[in-house]
Amino acid sequence: MKMTEEAHKKLLSELKKGIDESIQEILTDKETYPSFSSITYNSDVTEFTICVDPGTYDTLQSLVTMVFYLNGNIYQIFNAVPEDKIKTIVNFVDKDTGEIIESMDSSQSGNATMTEQETNDTEAADQGTDFTEETGLSESSIDMTGDYIGNIPCPQPPENSSYTIYNNDNPYECIAVYIENIDNANFQFHLTKATQDSVTGVKSEELIFNKHIAHYTDSGYYEYIGKNYHLYFRYNITAQAEYSPAGKIIEIYGLENLYSPTQYGEKTEYQNMTGTIFRMNVPFAG
Repeated sequence: MKMTEEAHKKLLSELKKGIDESIQEILTDKETYPSFSSITYNSDVTEFTICVDPGTYDTLQSLVTMVFYLNGNIYQIFNAVPEDKIKTIVNFVDKDTGEIIESMDSSQSGNATMTEQETNDTEAADQGTDFTEETGLSESSIDMTGDYIGNIPCPQPPENSSYTIYNNDNPYECIAVYIENIDNANFQFHLTKATQDSVTGVKSEELIFNKHIAHYTDSGYYEYIGKNYHLYFRYNITAQAEYSPAGKIIEIYGLENLYSPTQYGEKTEYQNMTGTIFRMNVPFAG
């Protein structure tokens, strides 16, 4: 498919909005990042600067680089930067002197954006999106694979949030899907696996499915068609939502290659498909 210049600019703007929201969440999490005072990035999202207090900065806090590697590299992908030129730099700077304490870049992480099982899927997404003028073709004749931008508005888009399922055999392990609406017809999503040490309470989270775009269809669900995955998303607000955000759910179908639906969360079925119910804001991921 081909994306209009206006739609491309809107997509990049929404990506930056998501980055800003991530930064705000990090800066307010003083328990995990006590040394951080400010975080900025340049216009093409290739370099982040984190101002820290050297007295409280430590190696564990530097793990936040993975968040910015992901944000920066994904932005560059959608900004049509050649694959061999994609690199995100993260500098940790003394907030008082401006001296660089530590500098890292995504090339040192073994390709920060390719950590899910379907590492070739981003390439498929690139082939499916051409940032040029509209084709003028009808929707039925457009290749809707990859990060297809749809134009059918959803009557009830999901709320921007994380939605979680737990490992039924290990309550200290969960999988979270992060949803961020681009507009009322499309949202971005990615998945992580999170664990919490049962003794110390220390949390860790790793990316297991790269950020992509799902579009709403006139069949009542959102859809993403990748090289190795064909995913369906259904959002629903149950009666439980009156007293708990866990009553707001995302049903996801098509992730059997990533995890077993019988091992995580609650199984659900829709049109002969078996999926899993992810619940909003269930601790401890997201």
